[in-house]
Amino acid sequence: MWIDAHSHLADQRWADQLDEVVAQARAAGVSGWVQGGVSPSEWERQLRLRDRLGGGIFLAFGLHPWWVASASDAAVDAALKELERRLPEAALLGETGLDFAPRGGDAAAHERRRRAFNAQLSLAKQASKPLALHVVRADAAVTRILAAFGPSHRGLVHGFAGDAQAAQRYLTLGFDLSVGPGVAKPGFHRLKEALPALPEDRLLLETDDAAPHLLVEVAEAVAALRGGDAQSHLNRSTRRVKSLLETPSP
Repeated sequence: MWIDAHSHLADQRWADQLDEVVAQARAAGVSGWVQGGVSPSEWERQLRLRDRLGGGIFLAFGLHPWWVASASDAAVDAALKELERRLPEAALLGETGLDFAPRGGDAAAHERRRRAFNAQLSLAKQASKPLALHVVRADAAVTRILAAFGPSHRGLVHGFAGDAQAAQRYLTLGFDLSVGPGVAKPGFHRLKEALPALPEDRLLLETDDAAPHLLVEVAEAVAALRGGDAQSHLNRSTRRVKSLLETPSP
């Protein structure tokens, strides 16, 4: 069984074709999916998804930076309280992080995201949960905040597309780097240049918003850049994900 290190099977766009999508993934050898949490309503969909599929769904509850940016301060505060109460049900806290892309909103939205990120780091530390990080154009800010919290966090940077310098900062802080479908697309030059030098036991594979059977395509693209074969990369990634899910944060 291969495990997708970060996916969104609970997203409503899969609802009408979920059985077909899951069957296609299982036929490709993918039968485990770490979820990316977005909001309290999405956490509920994750729980229903796990019940429906009868296993293979690893829960991640968090407040996605996009959701935080679009919510009110009161809604974020209420969601953080709910997250504190419900986090024991999940394997990870995430997605959380920062997003400085142009679509990210105004100064108030940026500040709300920073506040929510710091609050979620405190909750993860309190509950000894690994993190699933969403970081867009914010590597320096995120690693600075993580370093200030000390060495008590671990987890993964999902959809990593940064350069070798950013990769090393995350690795030093104890985070694994999860690579998604971008590695198989044109562009993503910084990632493709950094990828061959990344430690193979700290490299995870994911599909993010794409169909989960494409995890094999991601592995094939990684193998083309790093050497080896796709199956070996999938095996290593799956072992590392299992370790992350089973071992409490230090």
